[in-house]
Amino acid sequence: MGDYGAMLRKLNATLKPGGRMIVAAFQVKEEGDPYTILEPGHTHMDQVLKSLSWDYEQHDFTPNVRNHWIKNYEYSHRLKADFEAEGNAFLCEARMAENGWFKDHAERETLVRYIYQIEYNPAVI
Repeated sequence: MGDYGAMLRKLNATLKPGGRMIVAAFQVKEEGDPYTILEPGHTHMDQVLKSLSWDYEQHDFTPNVRNHWIKNYEYSHRLKADFEAEGNAFLCEARMAENGWFKDHAERETLVRYIYQIEYNPAVI
């Protein structure tokens, strides 16, 4: 999403009074980040929303997303021969690399995903 603040302001500008937006955001703990970066109220998205003084609800989808990436990894490996037989090995390899990165974070529990329900803010347009 790049700059969360800029993106949220653009989305907010499209809302009508009383409107809401739903934003899904991953948070990964990178080397040097405190573990609190993964906790509700402490992610990069939380920090931006708080800096904008916006009202929002946060819903935790972490168990689902961790399971999703672990299964994606497993199935991409199972389907590798099928992709190769079709002449599409490059597609499978790209998926396996992406899935592996996410799977590693899921297994280390350094990946979370939250859904944010954000209320329209007339002060930020």
